[in-house]
Amino acid sequence: MRIDALLFFLFASIAVSAAPSKEDRMRDTSGIWVPDATPGPFTHLELFEDGSCQVKDDTIDAAGTWTILSDGRIKVTIGMLGTTRILTGEIESPTRIALDVDDKTSSLIKIDRSDYRIRLVVDKAMKLGLADPPNYAEQYALLAPHEAKLPPAGKWMYGWLLVMGHSGVTNVPVGLSHLSAAADADYLPALFTMGVCLGGDSRIPPDYAKAKMCYHRFLELRPTSWEVCNALSWLYATCPDASIRSAAKALEYSNLASELPNKPADAAWRSPGTMAAVHMRSGNWIEAEKCLRLAVSQWTTGGLPTQSPAVVKEVNRVYSAMEACLERREPYESSR
Repeated sequence: MRIDALLFFLFASIAVSAAPSKEDRMRDTSGIWVPDATPGPFTHLELFEDGSCQVKDDTIDAAGTWTILSDGRIKVTIGMLGTTRILTGEIESPTRIALDVDDKTSSLIKIDRSDYRIRLVVDKAMKLGLADPPNYAEQYALLAPHEAKLPPAGKWMYGWLLVMGHSGVTNVPVGLSHLSAAADADYLPALFTMGVCLGGDSRIPPDYAKAKMCYHRFLELRPTSWEVCNALSWLYATCPDASIRSAAKALEYSNLASELPNKPADAAWRSPGTMAAVHMRSGNWIEAEKCLRLAVSQWTTGGLPTQSPAVVKEVNRVYSAMEACLERREPYESSR
């Protein structure tokens, strides 16, 4: 299926829902040197771009300032507090660092000032992409000057913009290189985006094997993603490449998706649509017809009124093609 602009929300929601574990975050952390700090953990410390900061826990809500020292350490000054402490920091978002007291900390992980500024840029770019309507032109303008230094989240957004061309600038090869770099860094939204792009977008040369690899890598890291289980089931059921197709694998991942909690609202029509394709691949025509009828019904009553014209056109096209295949008793294969 061709990717619509509104899928940025889907990709971004994966970035939010697939929040990294503590072990993941510690690969991308900065040690924090806090002079004049009382014993006891802070719930969190917020660092703002203007050099101010705020430290909070159950008993403290104090303002202060922060600077980056010449050796790369962050110096946070909270005037009302008393003793020196070494704290480890975990970056929860580009503008917040959660702190835990660690008496055993003997060294600090350095953070570069420009790196932190880029994180603020990426955070702002993400918000622009999620705005209603999205501001892709400003998103591109924010990210482009930092192209060479973007972290995985930035490479993912920048690459997606270049592939889709919504900002007015299109460069599919460069966009794919950024998406691939973010995917190689195991950035989950990039892995999912690469799977969708390489396995289902008409503007990009297909690479079904790599699409499959990206989906599987995603599930190795986060095995409870309905979106990816559903996408992988669809790929196994409908891929034009016979070497990728597998009725058994399609059924396996469709069943996995059906067992997962917290499904998105549009699973009401997407899930039976995928299941219809799975049954068609297996030759279970009666079950395929039941699932397709349910998918079309759910789509007509719940999905269609909420989607953009581009999505409506594409889903209608796919369901019409599936109905035609069902009448001929032929498995459905994705067209590009």
